[in-house]
Amino acid sequence: MFAYYLRYFNPRLSPHQPEQTPASVMVISLEGLGAMLWSRREQGWVYDPASIGRWMGKLENEDLYDPINRAEAETRMREITDGREGLPDEATIEWIFQWDGNPPQSED
Repeated sequence: MFAYYLRYFNPRLSPHQPEQTPASVMVISLEGLGAMLWSRREQGWVYDPASIGRWMGKLENEDLYDPINRAEAETRMREITDGREGLPDEATIEWIFQWDGNPPQSED
């Protein structure tokens, strides 16, 4: 089971962005310690439950994210990435979390 969150640009760090502009989607495990987010810098998914937990736990960030359902997370990912990247299916997310973000690489 997963929770999905829409993360907004921080107006203090990105004053050129309109308020409540979506920056990322975060996926949090409800059954363990897994968490990942779409990183604009990395242009990919980053598994980092410690940093995500610290960021979400700061009072100053409470207005910078909202809970969303999976369907909205899928739509927002297409918007955020201009259609280049989608939200992984739940089986893939579970697999990534199972390996703590470092799944074995194929030898092919």
